[in-house]
Formats: sequence, structure tokens, C-alpha cells
Amino acid sequence: MKLRFLLGAALAGSIALATACSTEGETECDEATAKLDDCNLPSVATFGATCEGVSLCEARCINTHSCEQIREAVVQLTPNDYSACDDACQ
Repeated sequence: MKLRFLLGAALAGSIALATACSTEGETECDEATAKLDDCNLPSVATFGATCEGVSLCEARCINTHSCEQIREAVVQLTPNDYSACDDACQ
């Protein structure tokens, strides 16, 4: 829920943050940030310095769901499998 709210707020405000280039040894959080960029959704720095706990859980939700599912949950605020996954991370 926290990540969906932040993504929605960033999208509504047209805030787009730059993402780092993919490199070997990237974390699942890095992959999630890159996926949000690929999905044309704003990336928000919510993963913190380490990719563990809630951050890791949220990153896995992003990485395992389609751009359309994420967009539906974030932009259209339509509950779906992605939003359920994200909510379970709390």
C-alpha cells in the first residue's frame, strides 16, 4: 500500500526520478526500479540502502507482476493481484 501510494503520488505530480543503469550484482530492488522505468511509471526511492524486509517484498511484487497490473493498481487504483501482493508486504 505504501509503495502504491508513493507511486501514485509521484505519477500525479509528474515526478520522474532517474534510475541507475543495470549492472551485474544488482539487487531485486534495483531490478524493480528498472522495471518501473521500463513500465513508464515513476520510480520513487523507497527501497532504502539495503534490499531486505518490506523493501525486498515490495520489489518482488513489482518484479513478478506485469506493467499493466502495476499500472492498474497505481494509476487506476483498481485492486488486483499486484496490490494484494504489495499490501501483504506491510
